[in-house]
Amino acid sequence: MAAPVAGGTLALYVASYEEVLAKVNKPAKVDLKAVKHDIAELIEKDAETRGDGTSLIGTFVRLAWHCSGSFSKVDGTGGSNGALMRFNPEASWGANAGLLVARAALEPIKVS
Repeated sequence: MAAPVAGGTLALYVASYEEVLAKVNKPAKVDLKAVKHDIAELIEKDAETRGDGTSLIGTFVRLAWHCSGSFSKVDGTGGSNGALMRFNPEASWGANAGLLVARAALEPIKVS
């Protein structure tokens, strides 16, 4: 069952590692067009809220880079498949510091 996790001003609800793996094995159909629209809308609203010219875009690019870079060819773990970077040990690796901001911002889109 999902458990609340503090994440700045956003409350995150993350599934257990086992729940995520079960969903990876039986992925739901996703409307990618709608997801892209929601992410673009999120970026625009966040930029308006910040009002200082900064954006989540760079952090999203870094998140994608670190997700893909965590793949281990040796045992097939890590990588973007299943978004396992939300869990330890990957979430707590020093190189992934600061990426909670991007994960927290994307969580409402993942849930919907």
